[in-house]
Amino acid sequence: MRRAKGVGLFIDLENILISTRNAYGCSPDFGKVVLLASKYGRIEEASGYADFCNVPHEIKIDLFLAGIRQINVPSWSNGSPDKKNCSDEVMAQDIYRLLHKKAKIETFILATGDTHILPALLEAKWHGKRIVVTAVPEETGHLLKKAADEFIPLVPEGRAPSMDKVRNGSGNRITEVDTALIEKIVALEKKFPYMVLGFAVDRLLEAGVGSTRDEVERKVKDFLRTGVLEEYDYPDPSSGLTKKAIRLSSYHRILASALSGN
Repeated sequence: MRRAKGVGLFIDLENILISTRNAYGCSPDFGKVVLLASKYGRIEEASGYADFCNVPHEIKIDLFLAGIRQINVPSWSNGSPDKKNCSDEVMAQDIYRLLHKKAKIETFILATGDTHILPALLEAKWHGKRIVVTAVPEETGHLLKKAADEFIPLVPEGRAPSMDKVRNGSGNRITEVDTALIEKIVALEKKFPYMVLGFAVDRLLEAGVGSTRDEVERKVKDFLRTGVLEEYDYPDPSSGLTKKAIRLSSYHRILASALSGN
C-alpha cells in the first residue's frame, strides 16, 4: 500500500450507523476507521456528518476519542413525522472545498455506502486523487464500489450479519405487530408534540397496543433499547423545567422500512 502525503477522512454517520446496526446488530468502531485511514498517510482532515441531536451520547464520545470532528447538520420536518437531512450534501461540499484548499491531501477515504456522494467522488478522481470507500458491503451501492480505487468492507471484528432478523432486498423488515406499534406512535406524535414515557405508554394502551400496561411499557422500552425510539430533552412550559421525552428515531432502518411498507 503506497503512502500518501495527506489523507482526508469523511464519514456519513447516518449511513454508517444504520447499515452497521442492520447488518451486525452493533455500533461501528470509529477508532478502527481512523486506524484504517492512517495507513494511507498523515490524516489532515477527519470529519463525521449527522444531525447530532439524534446521535447517541456514547457515539459522540467515541468520535471525540477517535479525533473525528463532529459536523452538525440539523434535520427539519415538512409537516410529517419523517425528517429531512442533507448530511451527505454537506459532506460533498467539504470534499469539493478541500480539493482546492488542501492540495496535499492525496487520498480521500469516504465512509459511506450512499451513492449520493458519487459526484464528489468523481470530482476528486478527476483531480488525480486516490479514492477509498469503506462501508458495510451489503449496504453499499454498486456504482460506488466500481468508481472507487479501492473498496474496504467495514465489518466489526468477530461479527457476522444478524441471523435472527428477517431481511429483504433493501435491508431489514419487522413483524406486523411491531409495524402496528410504530404506526400508533406516528399517530400519537401528530397529536402530541411532546410525550414522556409514561404518557406514551398510557396512550398506546388506550389505542389497544397491548392488554396490560406492563406489556406496553416493555414494548416501548424495547424500542428505546434498540434505537427505534430515542430520548431527548424538552422544556416543559407548565413547570419551566427540562424533561425527558421520547420520539421516533430517524436513524433506524427498521423504522424506515416499517413506515414505507417494505
